[in-house]
Amino acid sequence: MVPRLTIALNPYATCLLSPTDRDTATRHGICAVDCSWEKAQSVFKKRFSKNERRLPVLLAANPTHYAQQSVLSSVEALAGALSILGMKERAASILSLFKWGPAFLTLNREPLRDYAAAGNAIEIEEIQRAYF
Repeated sequence: MVPRLTIALNPYATCLLSPTDRDTATRHGICAVDCSWEKAQSVFKKRFSKNERRLPVLLAANPTHYAQQSVLSSVEALAGALSILGMKERAASILSLFKWGPAFLTLNREPLRDYAAAGNAIEIEEIQRAYF
């Protein structure tokens, strides 16, 4: 059971994650649901939290979906969220557990830097459009 205030990463959520979510993430946590992309639509129909957030576009580094937009593994989604929220060391730490993990930060260095500097979700959308 996910606590109702936890930020649940959901690729189909209407709200984008932004640095303004940092306080909520720090206080209540972030949840990445691990499931196959083949089952994602049915899994994410269920509401996990009142704070569901979608990541802006990022490139996958995992071997299955390398360099594909927004087809991230759960660890990549979590690391992307941590980076956007200003927790870069934590993001690097969890990615270091995978041989390909550090490549995620390399592939997404500039977008993650700019997403983390955004003031709100509207700015995140503008940055996303500029990159992708």
